[in-house]
Amino acid sequence: FIVGMPRSGTTLIEQIVSNHSKVYGGGELKYFGKTLTKHLVQNQMPNSSSVLDIREEYIQLVNSGPVKSRIFTDKQLLNFRFIPIIFKLFPNAKVIHVYRSPAATCWSNYKQFFPDEALGFCYDLSDIVAYYSKYKSIMLNAQNHYGNRIYNLDYDRLTEDPEKQIKSLIKYLRLPWEPLCLRPEENRRYVQTASQQQLKKKIYTGSSGAWQVY
Repeated sequence: FIVGMPRSGTTLIEQIVSNHSKVYGGGELKYFGKTLTKHLVQNQMPNSSSVLDIREEYIQLVNSGPVKSRIFTDKQLLNFRFIPIIFKLFPNAKVIHVYRSPAATCWSNYKQFFPDEALGFCYDLSDIVAYYSKYKSIMLNAQNHYGNRIYNLDYDRLTEDPEKQIKSLIKYLRLPWEPLCLRPEENRRYVQTASQQQLKKKIYTGSSGAWQVY
């Protein structure tokens, strides 16, 4: 599961990971949130009887879609809200939390048009700030509870030292090292996110400072 705020570098991370021969890039799968909506009642955690049902339904939905590998990425970013449930359902799941500077993230969200209703908070600066604050609080609580089960990846550090950061990420995922992970621009999978043009370039620095002229 790749989670975080939109425009934080998550698509690049999925391109890096899915360039590995054993991984299929699933993209922004809608299945997890959809499955939870059917089973959660009054915001309670799933009980022991419903856990297996939710898990099985999610796996069935994944298998009925385009995913072609036993190891795959789910880059539905707002799944950060459900990390406790993710670990309850999938104890061996890997969660990659991607983040970058607050100003860069919030500005990039404000300037981007998102047709997805779930991202409606991006159209007002005060809403973005409020949402970002809540996101930080949720992730801090998750980090305090789950520790290094969550892999925190600083986007700016990645762009400054790609090889070191990517090798560390692949090690966390317990995958054998493959040099192609260092060349995400060569990944030929189709991407529908706002980052699709940027992904054709090699990893570069400087984008997190673009907000300053505004």
